[in-house]
Amino acid sequence: MMGIRMKSGIVLMGAVFFTFSAAFGGVWEKYAGNPVLGNAKLGTCFDVNVVTNGPAPYTMYFSWRPKKAIALVRSDDALSWTQEPEICLEADPTSGWEDDLNRSCTVFKDGKWHMWYTGQAKGGSKIGYATSADGVKFVRVRKDPVMVPENDFEKKSVMNPYVRWDAQRGVWRMWYAAGETYEPNVLCYAESKDGVDWKKWEKNPMFGKGAAESWDRDRVGGCETHPLPDGRWAMFYIGYSDIDTARIGCAISPDGVSDWKRIAQNPIIAPDLCTWDASACYKPSVLRDEKNNRWMLWYNGRNGWSEYVGMALHEGLDLEAPSSKVPDTKALLSTYVRGFNKFDNECVTNAIPNSDAERFLSENVPLFACPDKDIERTYYFRWWTFRKHLRHGTGVWTVSEFLPKVGWSGKDNTIVCPAGHHFLEGRWLRDPKYMTDLARFWLTDKECTHRWQYSSWLYTGVCKFAAVAGKEALADELLDAAVAYFERWEKGFDRRKWDEEGKGSIRMGGDGKGRFLSARTNEGTEFTLTPSGYRPLFNAAMWSEAHAISEVAARLGRSDLATRYAEKAAVIRRGLEEICWSPEIAFFVAADTNRTRCAVRELHGYAPWYFGVPTDKKADWSQLSDPQGFAAKYGLTFPERRAKGFVLAYSGHECQWNGPSWPFATSIALTALINDLHARPSIPNPQRSTFNFCLWQYAAQQKLIKGIAVPWIDENANPDKPDWISRTILHKRSKEKVKFERGKDYNHSTFCDLVISGLVGIIPEGAKGFTVNPLAPAAWDYFMLERLNYRGHEVSVVWRRGHGGLTVTVDGKVAARRDDLGRLAIRF
Repeated sequence: MMGIRMKSGIVLMGAVFFTFSAAFGGVWEKYAGNPVLGNAKLGTCFDVNVVTNGPAPYTMYFSWRPKKAIALVRSDDALSWTQEPEICLEADPTSGWEDDLNRSCTVFKDGKWHMWYTGQAKGGSKIGYATSADGVKFVRVRKDPVMVPENDFEKKSVMNPYVRWDAQRGVWRMWYAAGETYEPNVLCYAESKDGVDWKKWEKNPMFGKGAAESWDRDRVGGCETHPLPDGRWAMFYIGYSDIDTARIGCAISPDGVSDWKRIAQNPIIAPDLCTWDASACYKPSVLRDEKNNRWMLWYNGRNGWSEYVGMALHEGLDLEAPSSKVPDTKALLSTYVRGFNKFDNECVTNAIPNSDAERFLSENVPLFACPDKDIERTYYFRWWTFRKHLRHGTGVWTVSEFLPKVGWSGKDNTIVCPAGHHFLEGRWLRDPKYMTDLARFWLTDKECTHRWQYSSWLYTGVCKFAAVAGKEALADELLDAAVAYFERWEKGFDRRKWDEEGKGSIRMGGDGKGRFLSARTNEGTEFTLTPSGYRPLFNAAMWSEAHAISEVAARLGRSDLATRYAEKAAVIRRGLEEICWSPEIAFFVAADTNRTRCAVRELHGYAPWYFGVPTDKKADWSQLSDPQGFAAKYGLTFPERRAKGFVLAYSGHECQWNGPSWPFATSIALTALINDLHARPSIPNPQRSTFNFCLWQYAAQQKLIKGIAVPWIDENANPDKPDWISRTILHKRSKEKVKFERGKDYNHSTFCDLVISGLVGIIPEGAKGFTVNPLAPAAWDYFMLERLNYRGHEVSVVWRRGHGGLTVTVDGKVAARRDDLGRLAIRF
């Protein structure tokens, strides 16, 4: 079936409309008319089973929660379904195991219909069996269940049966889920001669959760299995990243029971925030349509509590073949922005309102597409939020951290703490005026006395921006201002203590020996488990500032200045290694003013690699995957979990760094990993996989569930459950005091830069060009970065697995290409 591109970004396929926009998922496309079944009147409709040999050309059996029954609807085309369900089988509360009834499978054999279904009562699930003469009204074969939980891994539940008749062997084959009742944990297999007495496979469970760094790492649930022409079997199943977030995946087995291998394209169906399936995508039912060379898949999606049924299509019968098409990135941006605007309470408006967001972003940000919808959506979301923080109230462009005015901000509601992140993110805007103004504002504006309120890396940010925008003249212009900024830090400040460190003051700045002391509060890390003193982030940042000054001075022929700052950088580096490197735990850690090291790992221990400090120390990236280190279900913790005092508290000050996940620190850790992977190509692949998983987890973290699931970025997040801690604390304290959402659209971190410099792999190298070294999974069918402005050149990077490989174009011409994912050097 050939598709015709329409201006709206919709593809016409016969009489069927499929959208390429936010719903595009590799070669699986969600039906634009979703949901096909379910509404407020019908209530929850879920766990479908679609057959072609039922009472209608297409018959959908489904669980109808309000009726506690199995019901059916009919269709002639697999898309338009009758909306008045017919009840097939109701619960039998007198049975003792069927207070609720759901999750069925129906098979036509020997002139009648056979249904296996799930009965639930008393916190457990069992499987029953019924038959029908007409495929509509079913009668139980017996009152008792035909399968009950017996094994330890089955816990209190067996459920979600999927059954096929094996004519060659003369047996019924059942694939079923087992474990907990709310959501099962594993998939199992059984066989029966008569459909009543089942023999469970001795090697059960047949299929379990994925690896710790995977989208289905929590558990797996209801499945369907289908034979392939080559003798293998395809299984479509539910995978859970946590008990409330589900996606649909596919695995292949040589015999339908053993040696299952997940396909590279997983997950094949995922939630789309701000839509009817924003929270989870469950129970797939699949038909192989050989006549039209396609697969059809129905599933139930959830948004909050509402649960309805949708449909998706896969063109072509090869489930593992690389996609032959890619989405329209302009349509993606438009669709995402309109969705963000629709669900946004625009409580604060700066220079560019929501009504102008699409125009601004289409003119200013590189366009991106990839199969991972969490990453793709968050990429556009973070540009959409960054745009909100562009301010022009004082005649120059500035960038804010909070949207509402906060008492500790300075001119134009600016705060210096995240300014280094702002430069790193904003350097990719096509129009350089925003970062040009910001650079002059922070380093030369006389009213910016708050530039020393928090540690930052202003000149480093300016130089990174200059390399991309071709603005070396700006770095030259601001060199002396950068020297003044550095020297004021060298002189130092006395900072008032205000957290639990006690009364008095803390030194912030130079220690008189060329190293730097940092008050943890003025580093932006309040209530850490580690003391004020010599902290890795501030010292690495000051090394970077000195190094940048030295390099620019050398370029300008100011050799004395270059030499002096090269020596300063060397002193800072030696101090960082001597004072902050802990040989006992092989990590950069904080040390107090007496140089006593604190044996607690924090994400800022990766700061030397964030800034590119030349060190012979090896970064311990395994801590990003260690549950006793920084790894957690919903995001990286700031301190390692094994540390004494680790806590996730909902009392006291809202900005605590003694346990929560902070996007600010996640940005530093992931940028550091990117830099290390780019610098050392021999780093083992597991570290590349760690980056991809952590980036996905960081993207998935950026949502808020408030009735419906919407994109959201706030201050600090709970790493163990989907909640923004600061927001919850502030709302509990007094809703009247939080007239505006303080942390809404919080601009304290990077994300788009992680995609551009890491996932796509753009390594800026100034006037000589750039290198592309993608860290994206090689198994992805595609990714695209288009309309990137690099020093006035229009750049695109496109990966098409099996359809051209990796291609870089500059100003519309192919500059370099290769068949696999690897380095490409682009020289001007």
